[in-house]
Amino acid sequence: MALERRKSAIWIRTNPDPLPASAGALYADSMTPALNLLITEAELQRAALEALHLHGYKTFVDRQAFRSDPGWPDIYALHPDRGALAVEVKRERGTVSAAQQGWLDAHRAAGHAAIVLRPSTWPDFVALLQGPPA
Repeated sequence: MALERRKSAIWIRTNPDPLPASAGALYADSMTPALNLLITEAELQRAALEALHLHGYKTFVDRQAFRSDPGWPDIYALHPDRGALAVEVKRERGTVSAAQQGWLDAHRAAGHAAIVLRPSTWPDFVALLQGPPA
């Protein structure tokens, strides 16, 4: 199994064939628990941003978190057909704080999609991006 870093994305593959041009940022079907532990939050966030852009989302990332309320999601994304999406990015063993959970719950209460993205939940994230419009 190869772990290959390409541009800002993480590519985890079991197949040595060249990557298709239309590939998403992560090949989740070949991820293993051991590899999940190697992926940093920054790498996962870059991969998520790439996938969001590939699926037509506009994104906002507050790179100076001290300016925002505690717990604000790492990525806030808007899609013209699918609406708003809040993404809290965590390493495989990272914990969601009470403030972060509060913001995710507030987004859901407002009718927006919200997800905690970990390497192991990448398939759920991709399914959300590819799902039917809101």
